[in-house]
Amino acid sequence: MNQRSDRTSNNDLDWKIYCLLLAAVMLILLSLLAPFLLTRSAASDGFDFSKTGPIGDTISGLMNPFIAMSGVIVTGLAFYIQYKANKQQREFFEKEQKSNKILLQDQIYNQNRQNQIQQFESQFYEMLKLHRENITEMKINGYDFEEVDNGLKRREKDTEGRKLFVVMEGVSQTVSIV
Repeated sequence: MNQRSDRTSNNDLDWKIYCLLLAAVMLILLSLLAPFLLTRSAASDGFDFSKTGPIGDTISGLMNPFIAMSGVIVTGLAFYIQYKANKQQREFFEKEQKSNKILLQDQIYNQNRQNQIQQFESQFYEMLKLHRENITEMKINGYDFEEVDNGLKRREKDTEGRKLFVVMEGVSQTVSIV
């Protein structure tokens, strides 16, 4: 809806600008025709401008107001068009600034997300490394029985590292059976 009203105001503005430019052109043309129209004897029976002084002063005196008016109109139009262009430039800049802000926020969010993932992975692998070190450092001093001719013989046995879990699994099954 805002774009539609902008288009309507731009169309109104264009129409007004064209009318003012047409008026300025008409005043310039009138300034060119003014000496001819105003110095004719039929147009002004009471005044004979050729007798009042040099003809150049008369012509310039007749043309100057029209040229000045057209200059004022064109200068005013130039200021107004510059004002509208500056306003439009400011609106474009604000829109671009908003879109850049959104893009920057998205980039910051994605970067923070990547940092969180990277931090989690780093912690996970560090914990995995510590777990492996703990397993390799684990050691159980125990004993095992061996059958010999006259009975059972107790033998010292050390279990280290991953083998420990296999031994513990066997013990837990033996305990659960009993």
